[in-house]
Amino acid sequence: MPRTPRNSVIWLAAHGRGFSDILPNLTVMALAGYRMLPSIQLLYGQLSQINAMRYTVGEIEAELAEIEPGSKRPKPLEQIGEPAPLSFKKAIRLENITFNYPGSNRAVLENFSLEIPKNSSVGIIGVTGSGKSTLVDIILGLHRPQSGVIRVDDRILTPSEFTSWRSMIGYVPQDIYLLDASVTANIAFGIPPDQVDQAALREATEAAQILDFIESELPAKWNTLVGERGVRLSGGQRQRIGLARALCHRPQLLVLDEATSALDTKTEMEVIEAINALHGQLTLIIIAHRLSTVERCDSVARLENGRSLSSSLPTPVR
Repeated sequence: MPRTPRNSVIWLAAHGRGFSDILPNLTVMALAGYRMLPSIQLLYGQLSQINAMRYTVGEIEAELAEIEPGSKRPKPLEQIGEPAPLSFKKAIRLENITFNYPGSNRAVLENFSLEIPKNSSVGIIGVTGSGKSTLVDIILGLHRPQSGVIRVDDRILTPSEFTSWRSMIGYVPQDIYLLDASVTANIAFGIPPDQVDQAALREATEAAQILDFIESELPAKWNTLVGERGVRLSGGQRQRIGLARALCHRPQLLVLDEATSALDTKTEMEVIEAINALHGQLTLIIIAHRLSTVERCDSVARLENGRSLSSSLPTPVR
């Protein structure tokens, strides 16, 4: 048997050795356990995150299998032929949406209804676990509810229209992922350099209120490297880059998923000011923890335990 501290303690105790002989081994065990705690906590956190992301990873795996060359699995409707045309001129309606994750008995959203008029701003608030992020995923077409429908201009959104629907949406998350590349490359994310629309780029950065910073304070202006994950930029500047990225393809619907929650109060107010300047120009859905973040919205819906505490139409706050 290998001579570990535990085995040594047992051997010493079994042979009648005194506490003074056992104590050094116990000390080594306690010190080793104490030094291992941070690693164990990190491992536990990573395992918890993997478990939380398992559902999403499963969906991505299924989609990758469907597009794999030679795959015999039928393609979903949204991948067959050209994207179905979609018009958004009046309102988006979520009607009696119910959703729960596989293996869970509790519905994350239950009979949730919401109406979002064209070019209005709607705030959605609630504590952690109230269903805000799941609601965003359903609006984006990433999750499909067990019951209920989404209507766009009185037309039920179908899987064949998801591609067109997503092309109309700009999305700003809490944590903006930035490449160690130029400002231009990070805003025009995924667009080949020779296909970047410079007019749209300037329009998006001006709307995000970061154009003056780029052209006046950055050493190489648009060609300035931002560093890995935007390390050379402040938190507010990174969020404005993310906002400009979302606006670059001129969306009709802008979703901000707790986009300012990680910022300090002063920086948050500056970013919110840039967001509020977009009021009336496009439809805004702002997800937040705090009421102060959405106080300028046309209406607010409060989520708790997957249900809206407001009516099916959000309650005006102005």
